[in-house]
Amino acid sequence: MKKIIQKTFCLLAIALFLTCATNIFVKQQAITNAAEFDIYSLFPDNHIEFYEKFIAKESVVSHLSERRLARQSEQYNISTVKLKKIIIVQHALGSQGTSYSIDELIAMNPATIIKLVLNYIDNLKKTLSPEDFKIIETEYAKLTKKQN
Repeated sequence: MKKIIQKTFCLLAIALFLTCATNIFVKQQAITNAAEFDIYSLFPDNHIEFYEKFIAKESVVSHLSERRLARQSEQYNISTVKLKKIIIVQHALGSQGTSYSIDELIAMNPATIIKLVLNYIDNLKKTLSPEDFKIIETEYAKLTKKQN
């Protein structure tokens, strides 16, 4: 049973951060210019709210004013949507003791981001209670039904 829970959570968490990881490679091949590939485009917008509510259990980006997000987006020359997703990744990694600046996460190659997120998932899996897992599993199932 423990192995089933671990496998299920791993799949859930991977989907949470990288929605259909296999699409990464398909999208990379479809993009002729590698510079155009954006790992953050694979994170659905509604996963931000899901992360805040069920993983972080606190506001990470939703409390930030549109004005502040616009200023920061302009500073980094990225969209506000991408900025929010980067802040979520920054928060997730920071919650486990690894600190990356927004500049570092913007410049990081997709494979490194995937590796960091998978390490985050492994650490989260080790600390998550069965009750919390069940809540996340249930709510994630609802989220994916809405997407389809």
